Amino acid sequence: MFQYRRALAQILIIVIMIIWVISGAGIGHSSVERMVNVNTEPANYVVTEEYPRCILSVISASGNRKIIYSYPNVSEIYGLAIDSYGNFIVCVPWRDKLSKVTPDGVMTVIYNFTKLTGPTGVAIDSLGNYIVTEYWADKLSKVTPAGVRKVIYNFTANTNPSNVAIDSSGNYIVTEAGPNMLSKVTPAGVRTVIYDFGARVEINNLWCVAIDSSGNYIVTEFNADKLSKVTPTGVRSVIYNFTKDTGPRGVTIDSQGNYIVTELLANVLSKITPAGERTVIYDWFQSLGLHERPAGVAILTVPKVGDLKVTVNDSTGTPIKGVAISSDSQPNGQTTLAGTSGDDGSVVFTRVLLGNYTLQAQKSDYVSMTGKVSVTAGGANELTMTLQSQPSEGIPGFPSVSVVVGVFLGSAFIWLYLRRPRLRGVRENVPA
Repeated sequence: MFQYRRALAQILIIVIMIIWVISGAGIGHSSVERMVNVNTEPANYVVTEEYPRCILSVISASGNRKIIYSYPNVSEIYGLAIDSYGNFIVCVPWRDKLSKVTPDGVMTVIYNFTKLTGPTGVAIDSLGNYIVTEYWADKLSKVTPAGVRKVIYNFTANTNPSNVAIDSSGNYIVTEAGPNMLSKVTPAGVRTVIYDFGARVEINNLWCVAIDSSGNYIVTEFNADKLSKVTPTGVRSVIYNFTKDTGPRGVTIDSQGNYIVTELLANVLSKITPAGERTVIYDWFQSLGLHERPAGVAILTVPKVGDLKVTVNDSTGTPIKGVAISSDSQPNGQTTLAGTSGDDGSVVFTRVLLGNYTLQAQKSDYVSMTGKVSVTAGGANELTMTLQSQPSEGIPGFPSVSVVVGVFLGSAFIWLYLRRPRLRGVRENVPA
């Protein structure tokens, strides 16, 4: 008989534990996975074709040309940079604009400068701000991605800052076309001259600067038809002497340390090795029969970051405000994401590294949830999560605390019930 009672008690314990879990007193957790993928097209060199048609184009290493965007009603485009999203940032001096062109050819204006400012050079800092040389206004300025401008440095009149690069310490290296100087401007606005070309060599109209892996400054001397190198200590050497009236304008450096140069007056994009050997990558006149003038150049890199939007709704589709969203895992080099959903139930993480993320959404009175998303380049990366309300009742009609009390009392009753025959025997053996 006792064995039947023990079996009945075990069944009752199992039933109580099932009620415990179903009631929500156990761990509540669910997950959803949504992968977002956007394809991107790799290429090699991006060039601003200054005149006559003002075209942004891509030139492949094999010598093929593809037009990305053609600027209407514009006479010249100059400086060029590529942001971490893979967008092309282009200076339009005669329209006093800083523009952005997406890889699929959609142009938007980032900033409208005042008339006769003449933005000609642009670099992008680690925070995504645009550092701009204002050629006619004789200024170096910073424009935020939100379109807020701040002057970093006011040059003297007729300095004509033409281009800018950013060194490893965050300083701005500027070519000054007027006095033919290469200067350094700190973020705090302190200027020092690195090298005075005008005082030592022919009038050369400095136009572009790039920085190599050793921290040397590579400079195009437009009127002197030279590509030169200046060390951080101010020692200049000539890398290559172009033929007369070649007009080297833009320069960038590839992963092998070669110098990619736009020869504006020769209508050529060329490669100069560190040893001083030149090869033609693309010749506009020979290929198209056109005197297109290449000005700015950049290496087309694979985008490194993207934006991620996470939206949290309840089971009815209503946005939930105040949900804590954080990443449990992220790509190497990416800091942990952390944010809180707003009135629309969403939070946007900007400039996050491309790759796979696992995110968790938590809010009191809701069951926590994880979601997985792959952040890719070129498109909207979105993750939608649906949180279920945390049950407020354990057993229907009773508050959830009743489950705890019920389990305790039920377990105590079962224990006493099982001990009953043994206790009865103890009482019967007690001497009178």
